[in-house]
Amino acid sequence: MIDIWQGYTLLQKTSFILGIIGTILFVVYLVLTWAGYYNLKKGYISDDIDMPNEVNETFWGFMFSALAIRGSIMLLAFGGWTIFGFSFFVPEIPAIIIGVVIGILVAVIATFILRRPVVHAGQTAVVSVKISNKDKTGKIILDENGTEVDAICEGFKSIKKGKSVVVTSYVNGKALVKKISKKSTKIYEYLH
Repeated sequence: MIDIWQGYTLLQKTSFILGIIGTILFVVYLVLTWAGYYNLKKGYISDDIDMPNEVNETFWGFMFSALAIRGSIMLLAFGGWTIFGFSFFVPEIPAIIIGVVIGILVAVIATFILRRPVVHAGQTAVVSVKISNKDKTGKIILDENGTEVDAICEGFKSIKKGKSVVVTSYVNGKALVKKISKKSTKIYEYLH
């Protein structure tokens, strides 16, 4: 085993270690996601930077979101293993280029596949940035998938940070929300 390791070049050793680290981080990320770590009903955790779901997102905005947390881990894992594998057959520079390109492609494809719908009427959320009564804009974090979206309020009262709201519609890239009263909260909990 030691003879095999000593026979590897520096690039092969480095890409092997990066592939192992990326794979471990990717498995931890998947376990945390599947275990409900991002379930907002438990702790109001936002993974907004890793949620590629802007409706009018530009190409560069999509690429930034593709290479955020999950994408960087995929780039590290898939890119590391690709560099390691190709380094046996091609020179170092092409192996690095191929590995980085494949890592980025995997991250972009995964981001495109994992896109989530932004918001729909009836979803509950928590206000993350106060929705002001002056300009009526703020931000909410959806309970369903942890996405932070821009919001405007129905009515004339401000809605403070941490208050529960329900989405009534989605207009011009913003969620129209209504504060949930204590009475309606009990009804909602009874129905769900």
